[in-house]
Amino acid sequence: MSACPLILAGGVERVSSPLSFIGVHQITRFYQKYEIRYETVYRTRHGHRVAHRQKVRHSIGARQVSTNLPKAYRRALLSYLKEMGTSPRLFDLMMEAKPADIRFVLPSEALDLHLTTRQADVTALLAAR
Repeated sequence: MSACPLILAGGVERVSSPLSFIGVHQITRFYQKYEIRYETVYRTRHGHRVAHRQKVRHSIGARQVSTNLPKAYRRALLSYLKEMGTSPRLFDLMMEAKPADIRFVLPSEALDLHLTTRQADVTALLAAR
């Protein structure tokens, strides 16, 4: 689930069983601001300016979470899904489900969305190794 549908979409032959669980949800991005400040103290030695010591200060900001996708990310993801032959409706389903939720894609929906290329029973899947 989660990122797995994107990996599944990258397969050449994407086989699932009627009992498969494929889940999608919004993409979550995490941000944390790191700030590093350098302060160099100089002194003059024999008429030349020489770095004497350097102070380094760093701070770590609060972690931020966002499900807002920049246009470039959205275009890249839609382009990937199109290149893999899946329906752009898959992206819409992902965006509808909140990050804490999972929207299950039924096996018949997965076929309609071209997320899977065919269904096979469990025996056939196990025999494929």
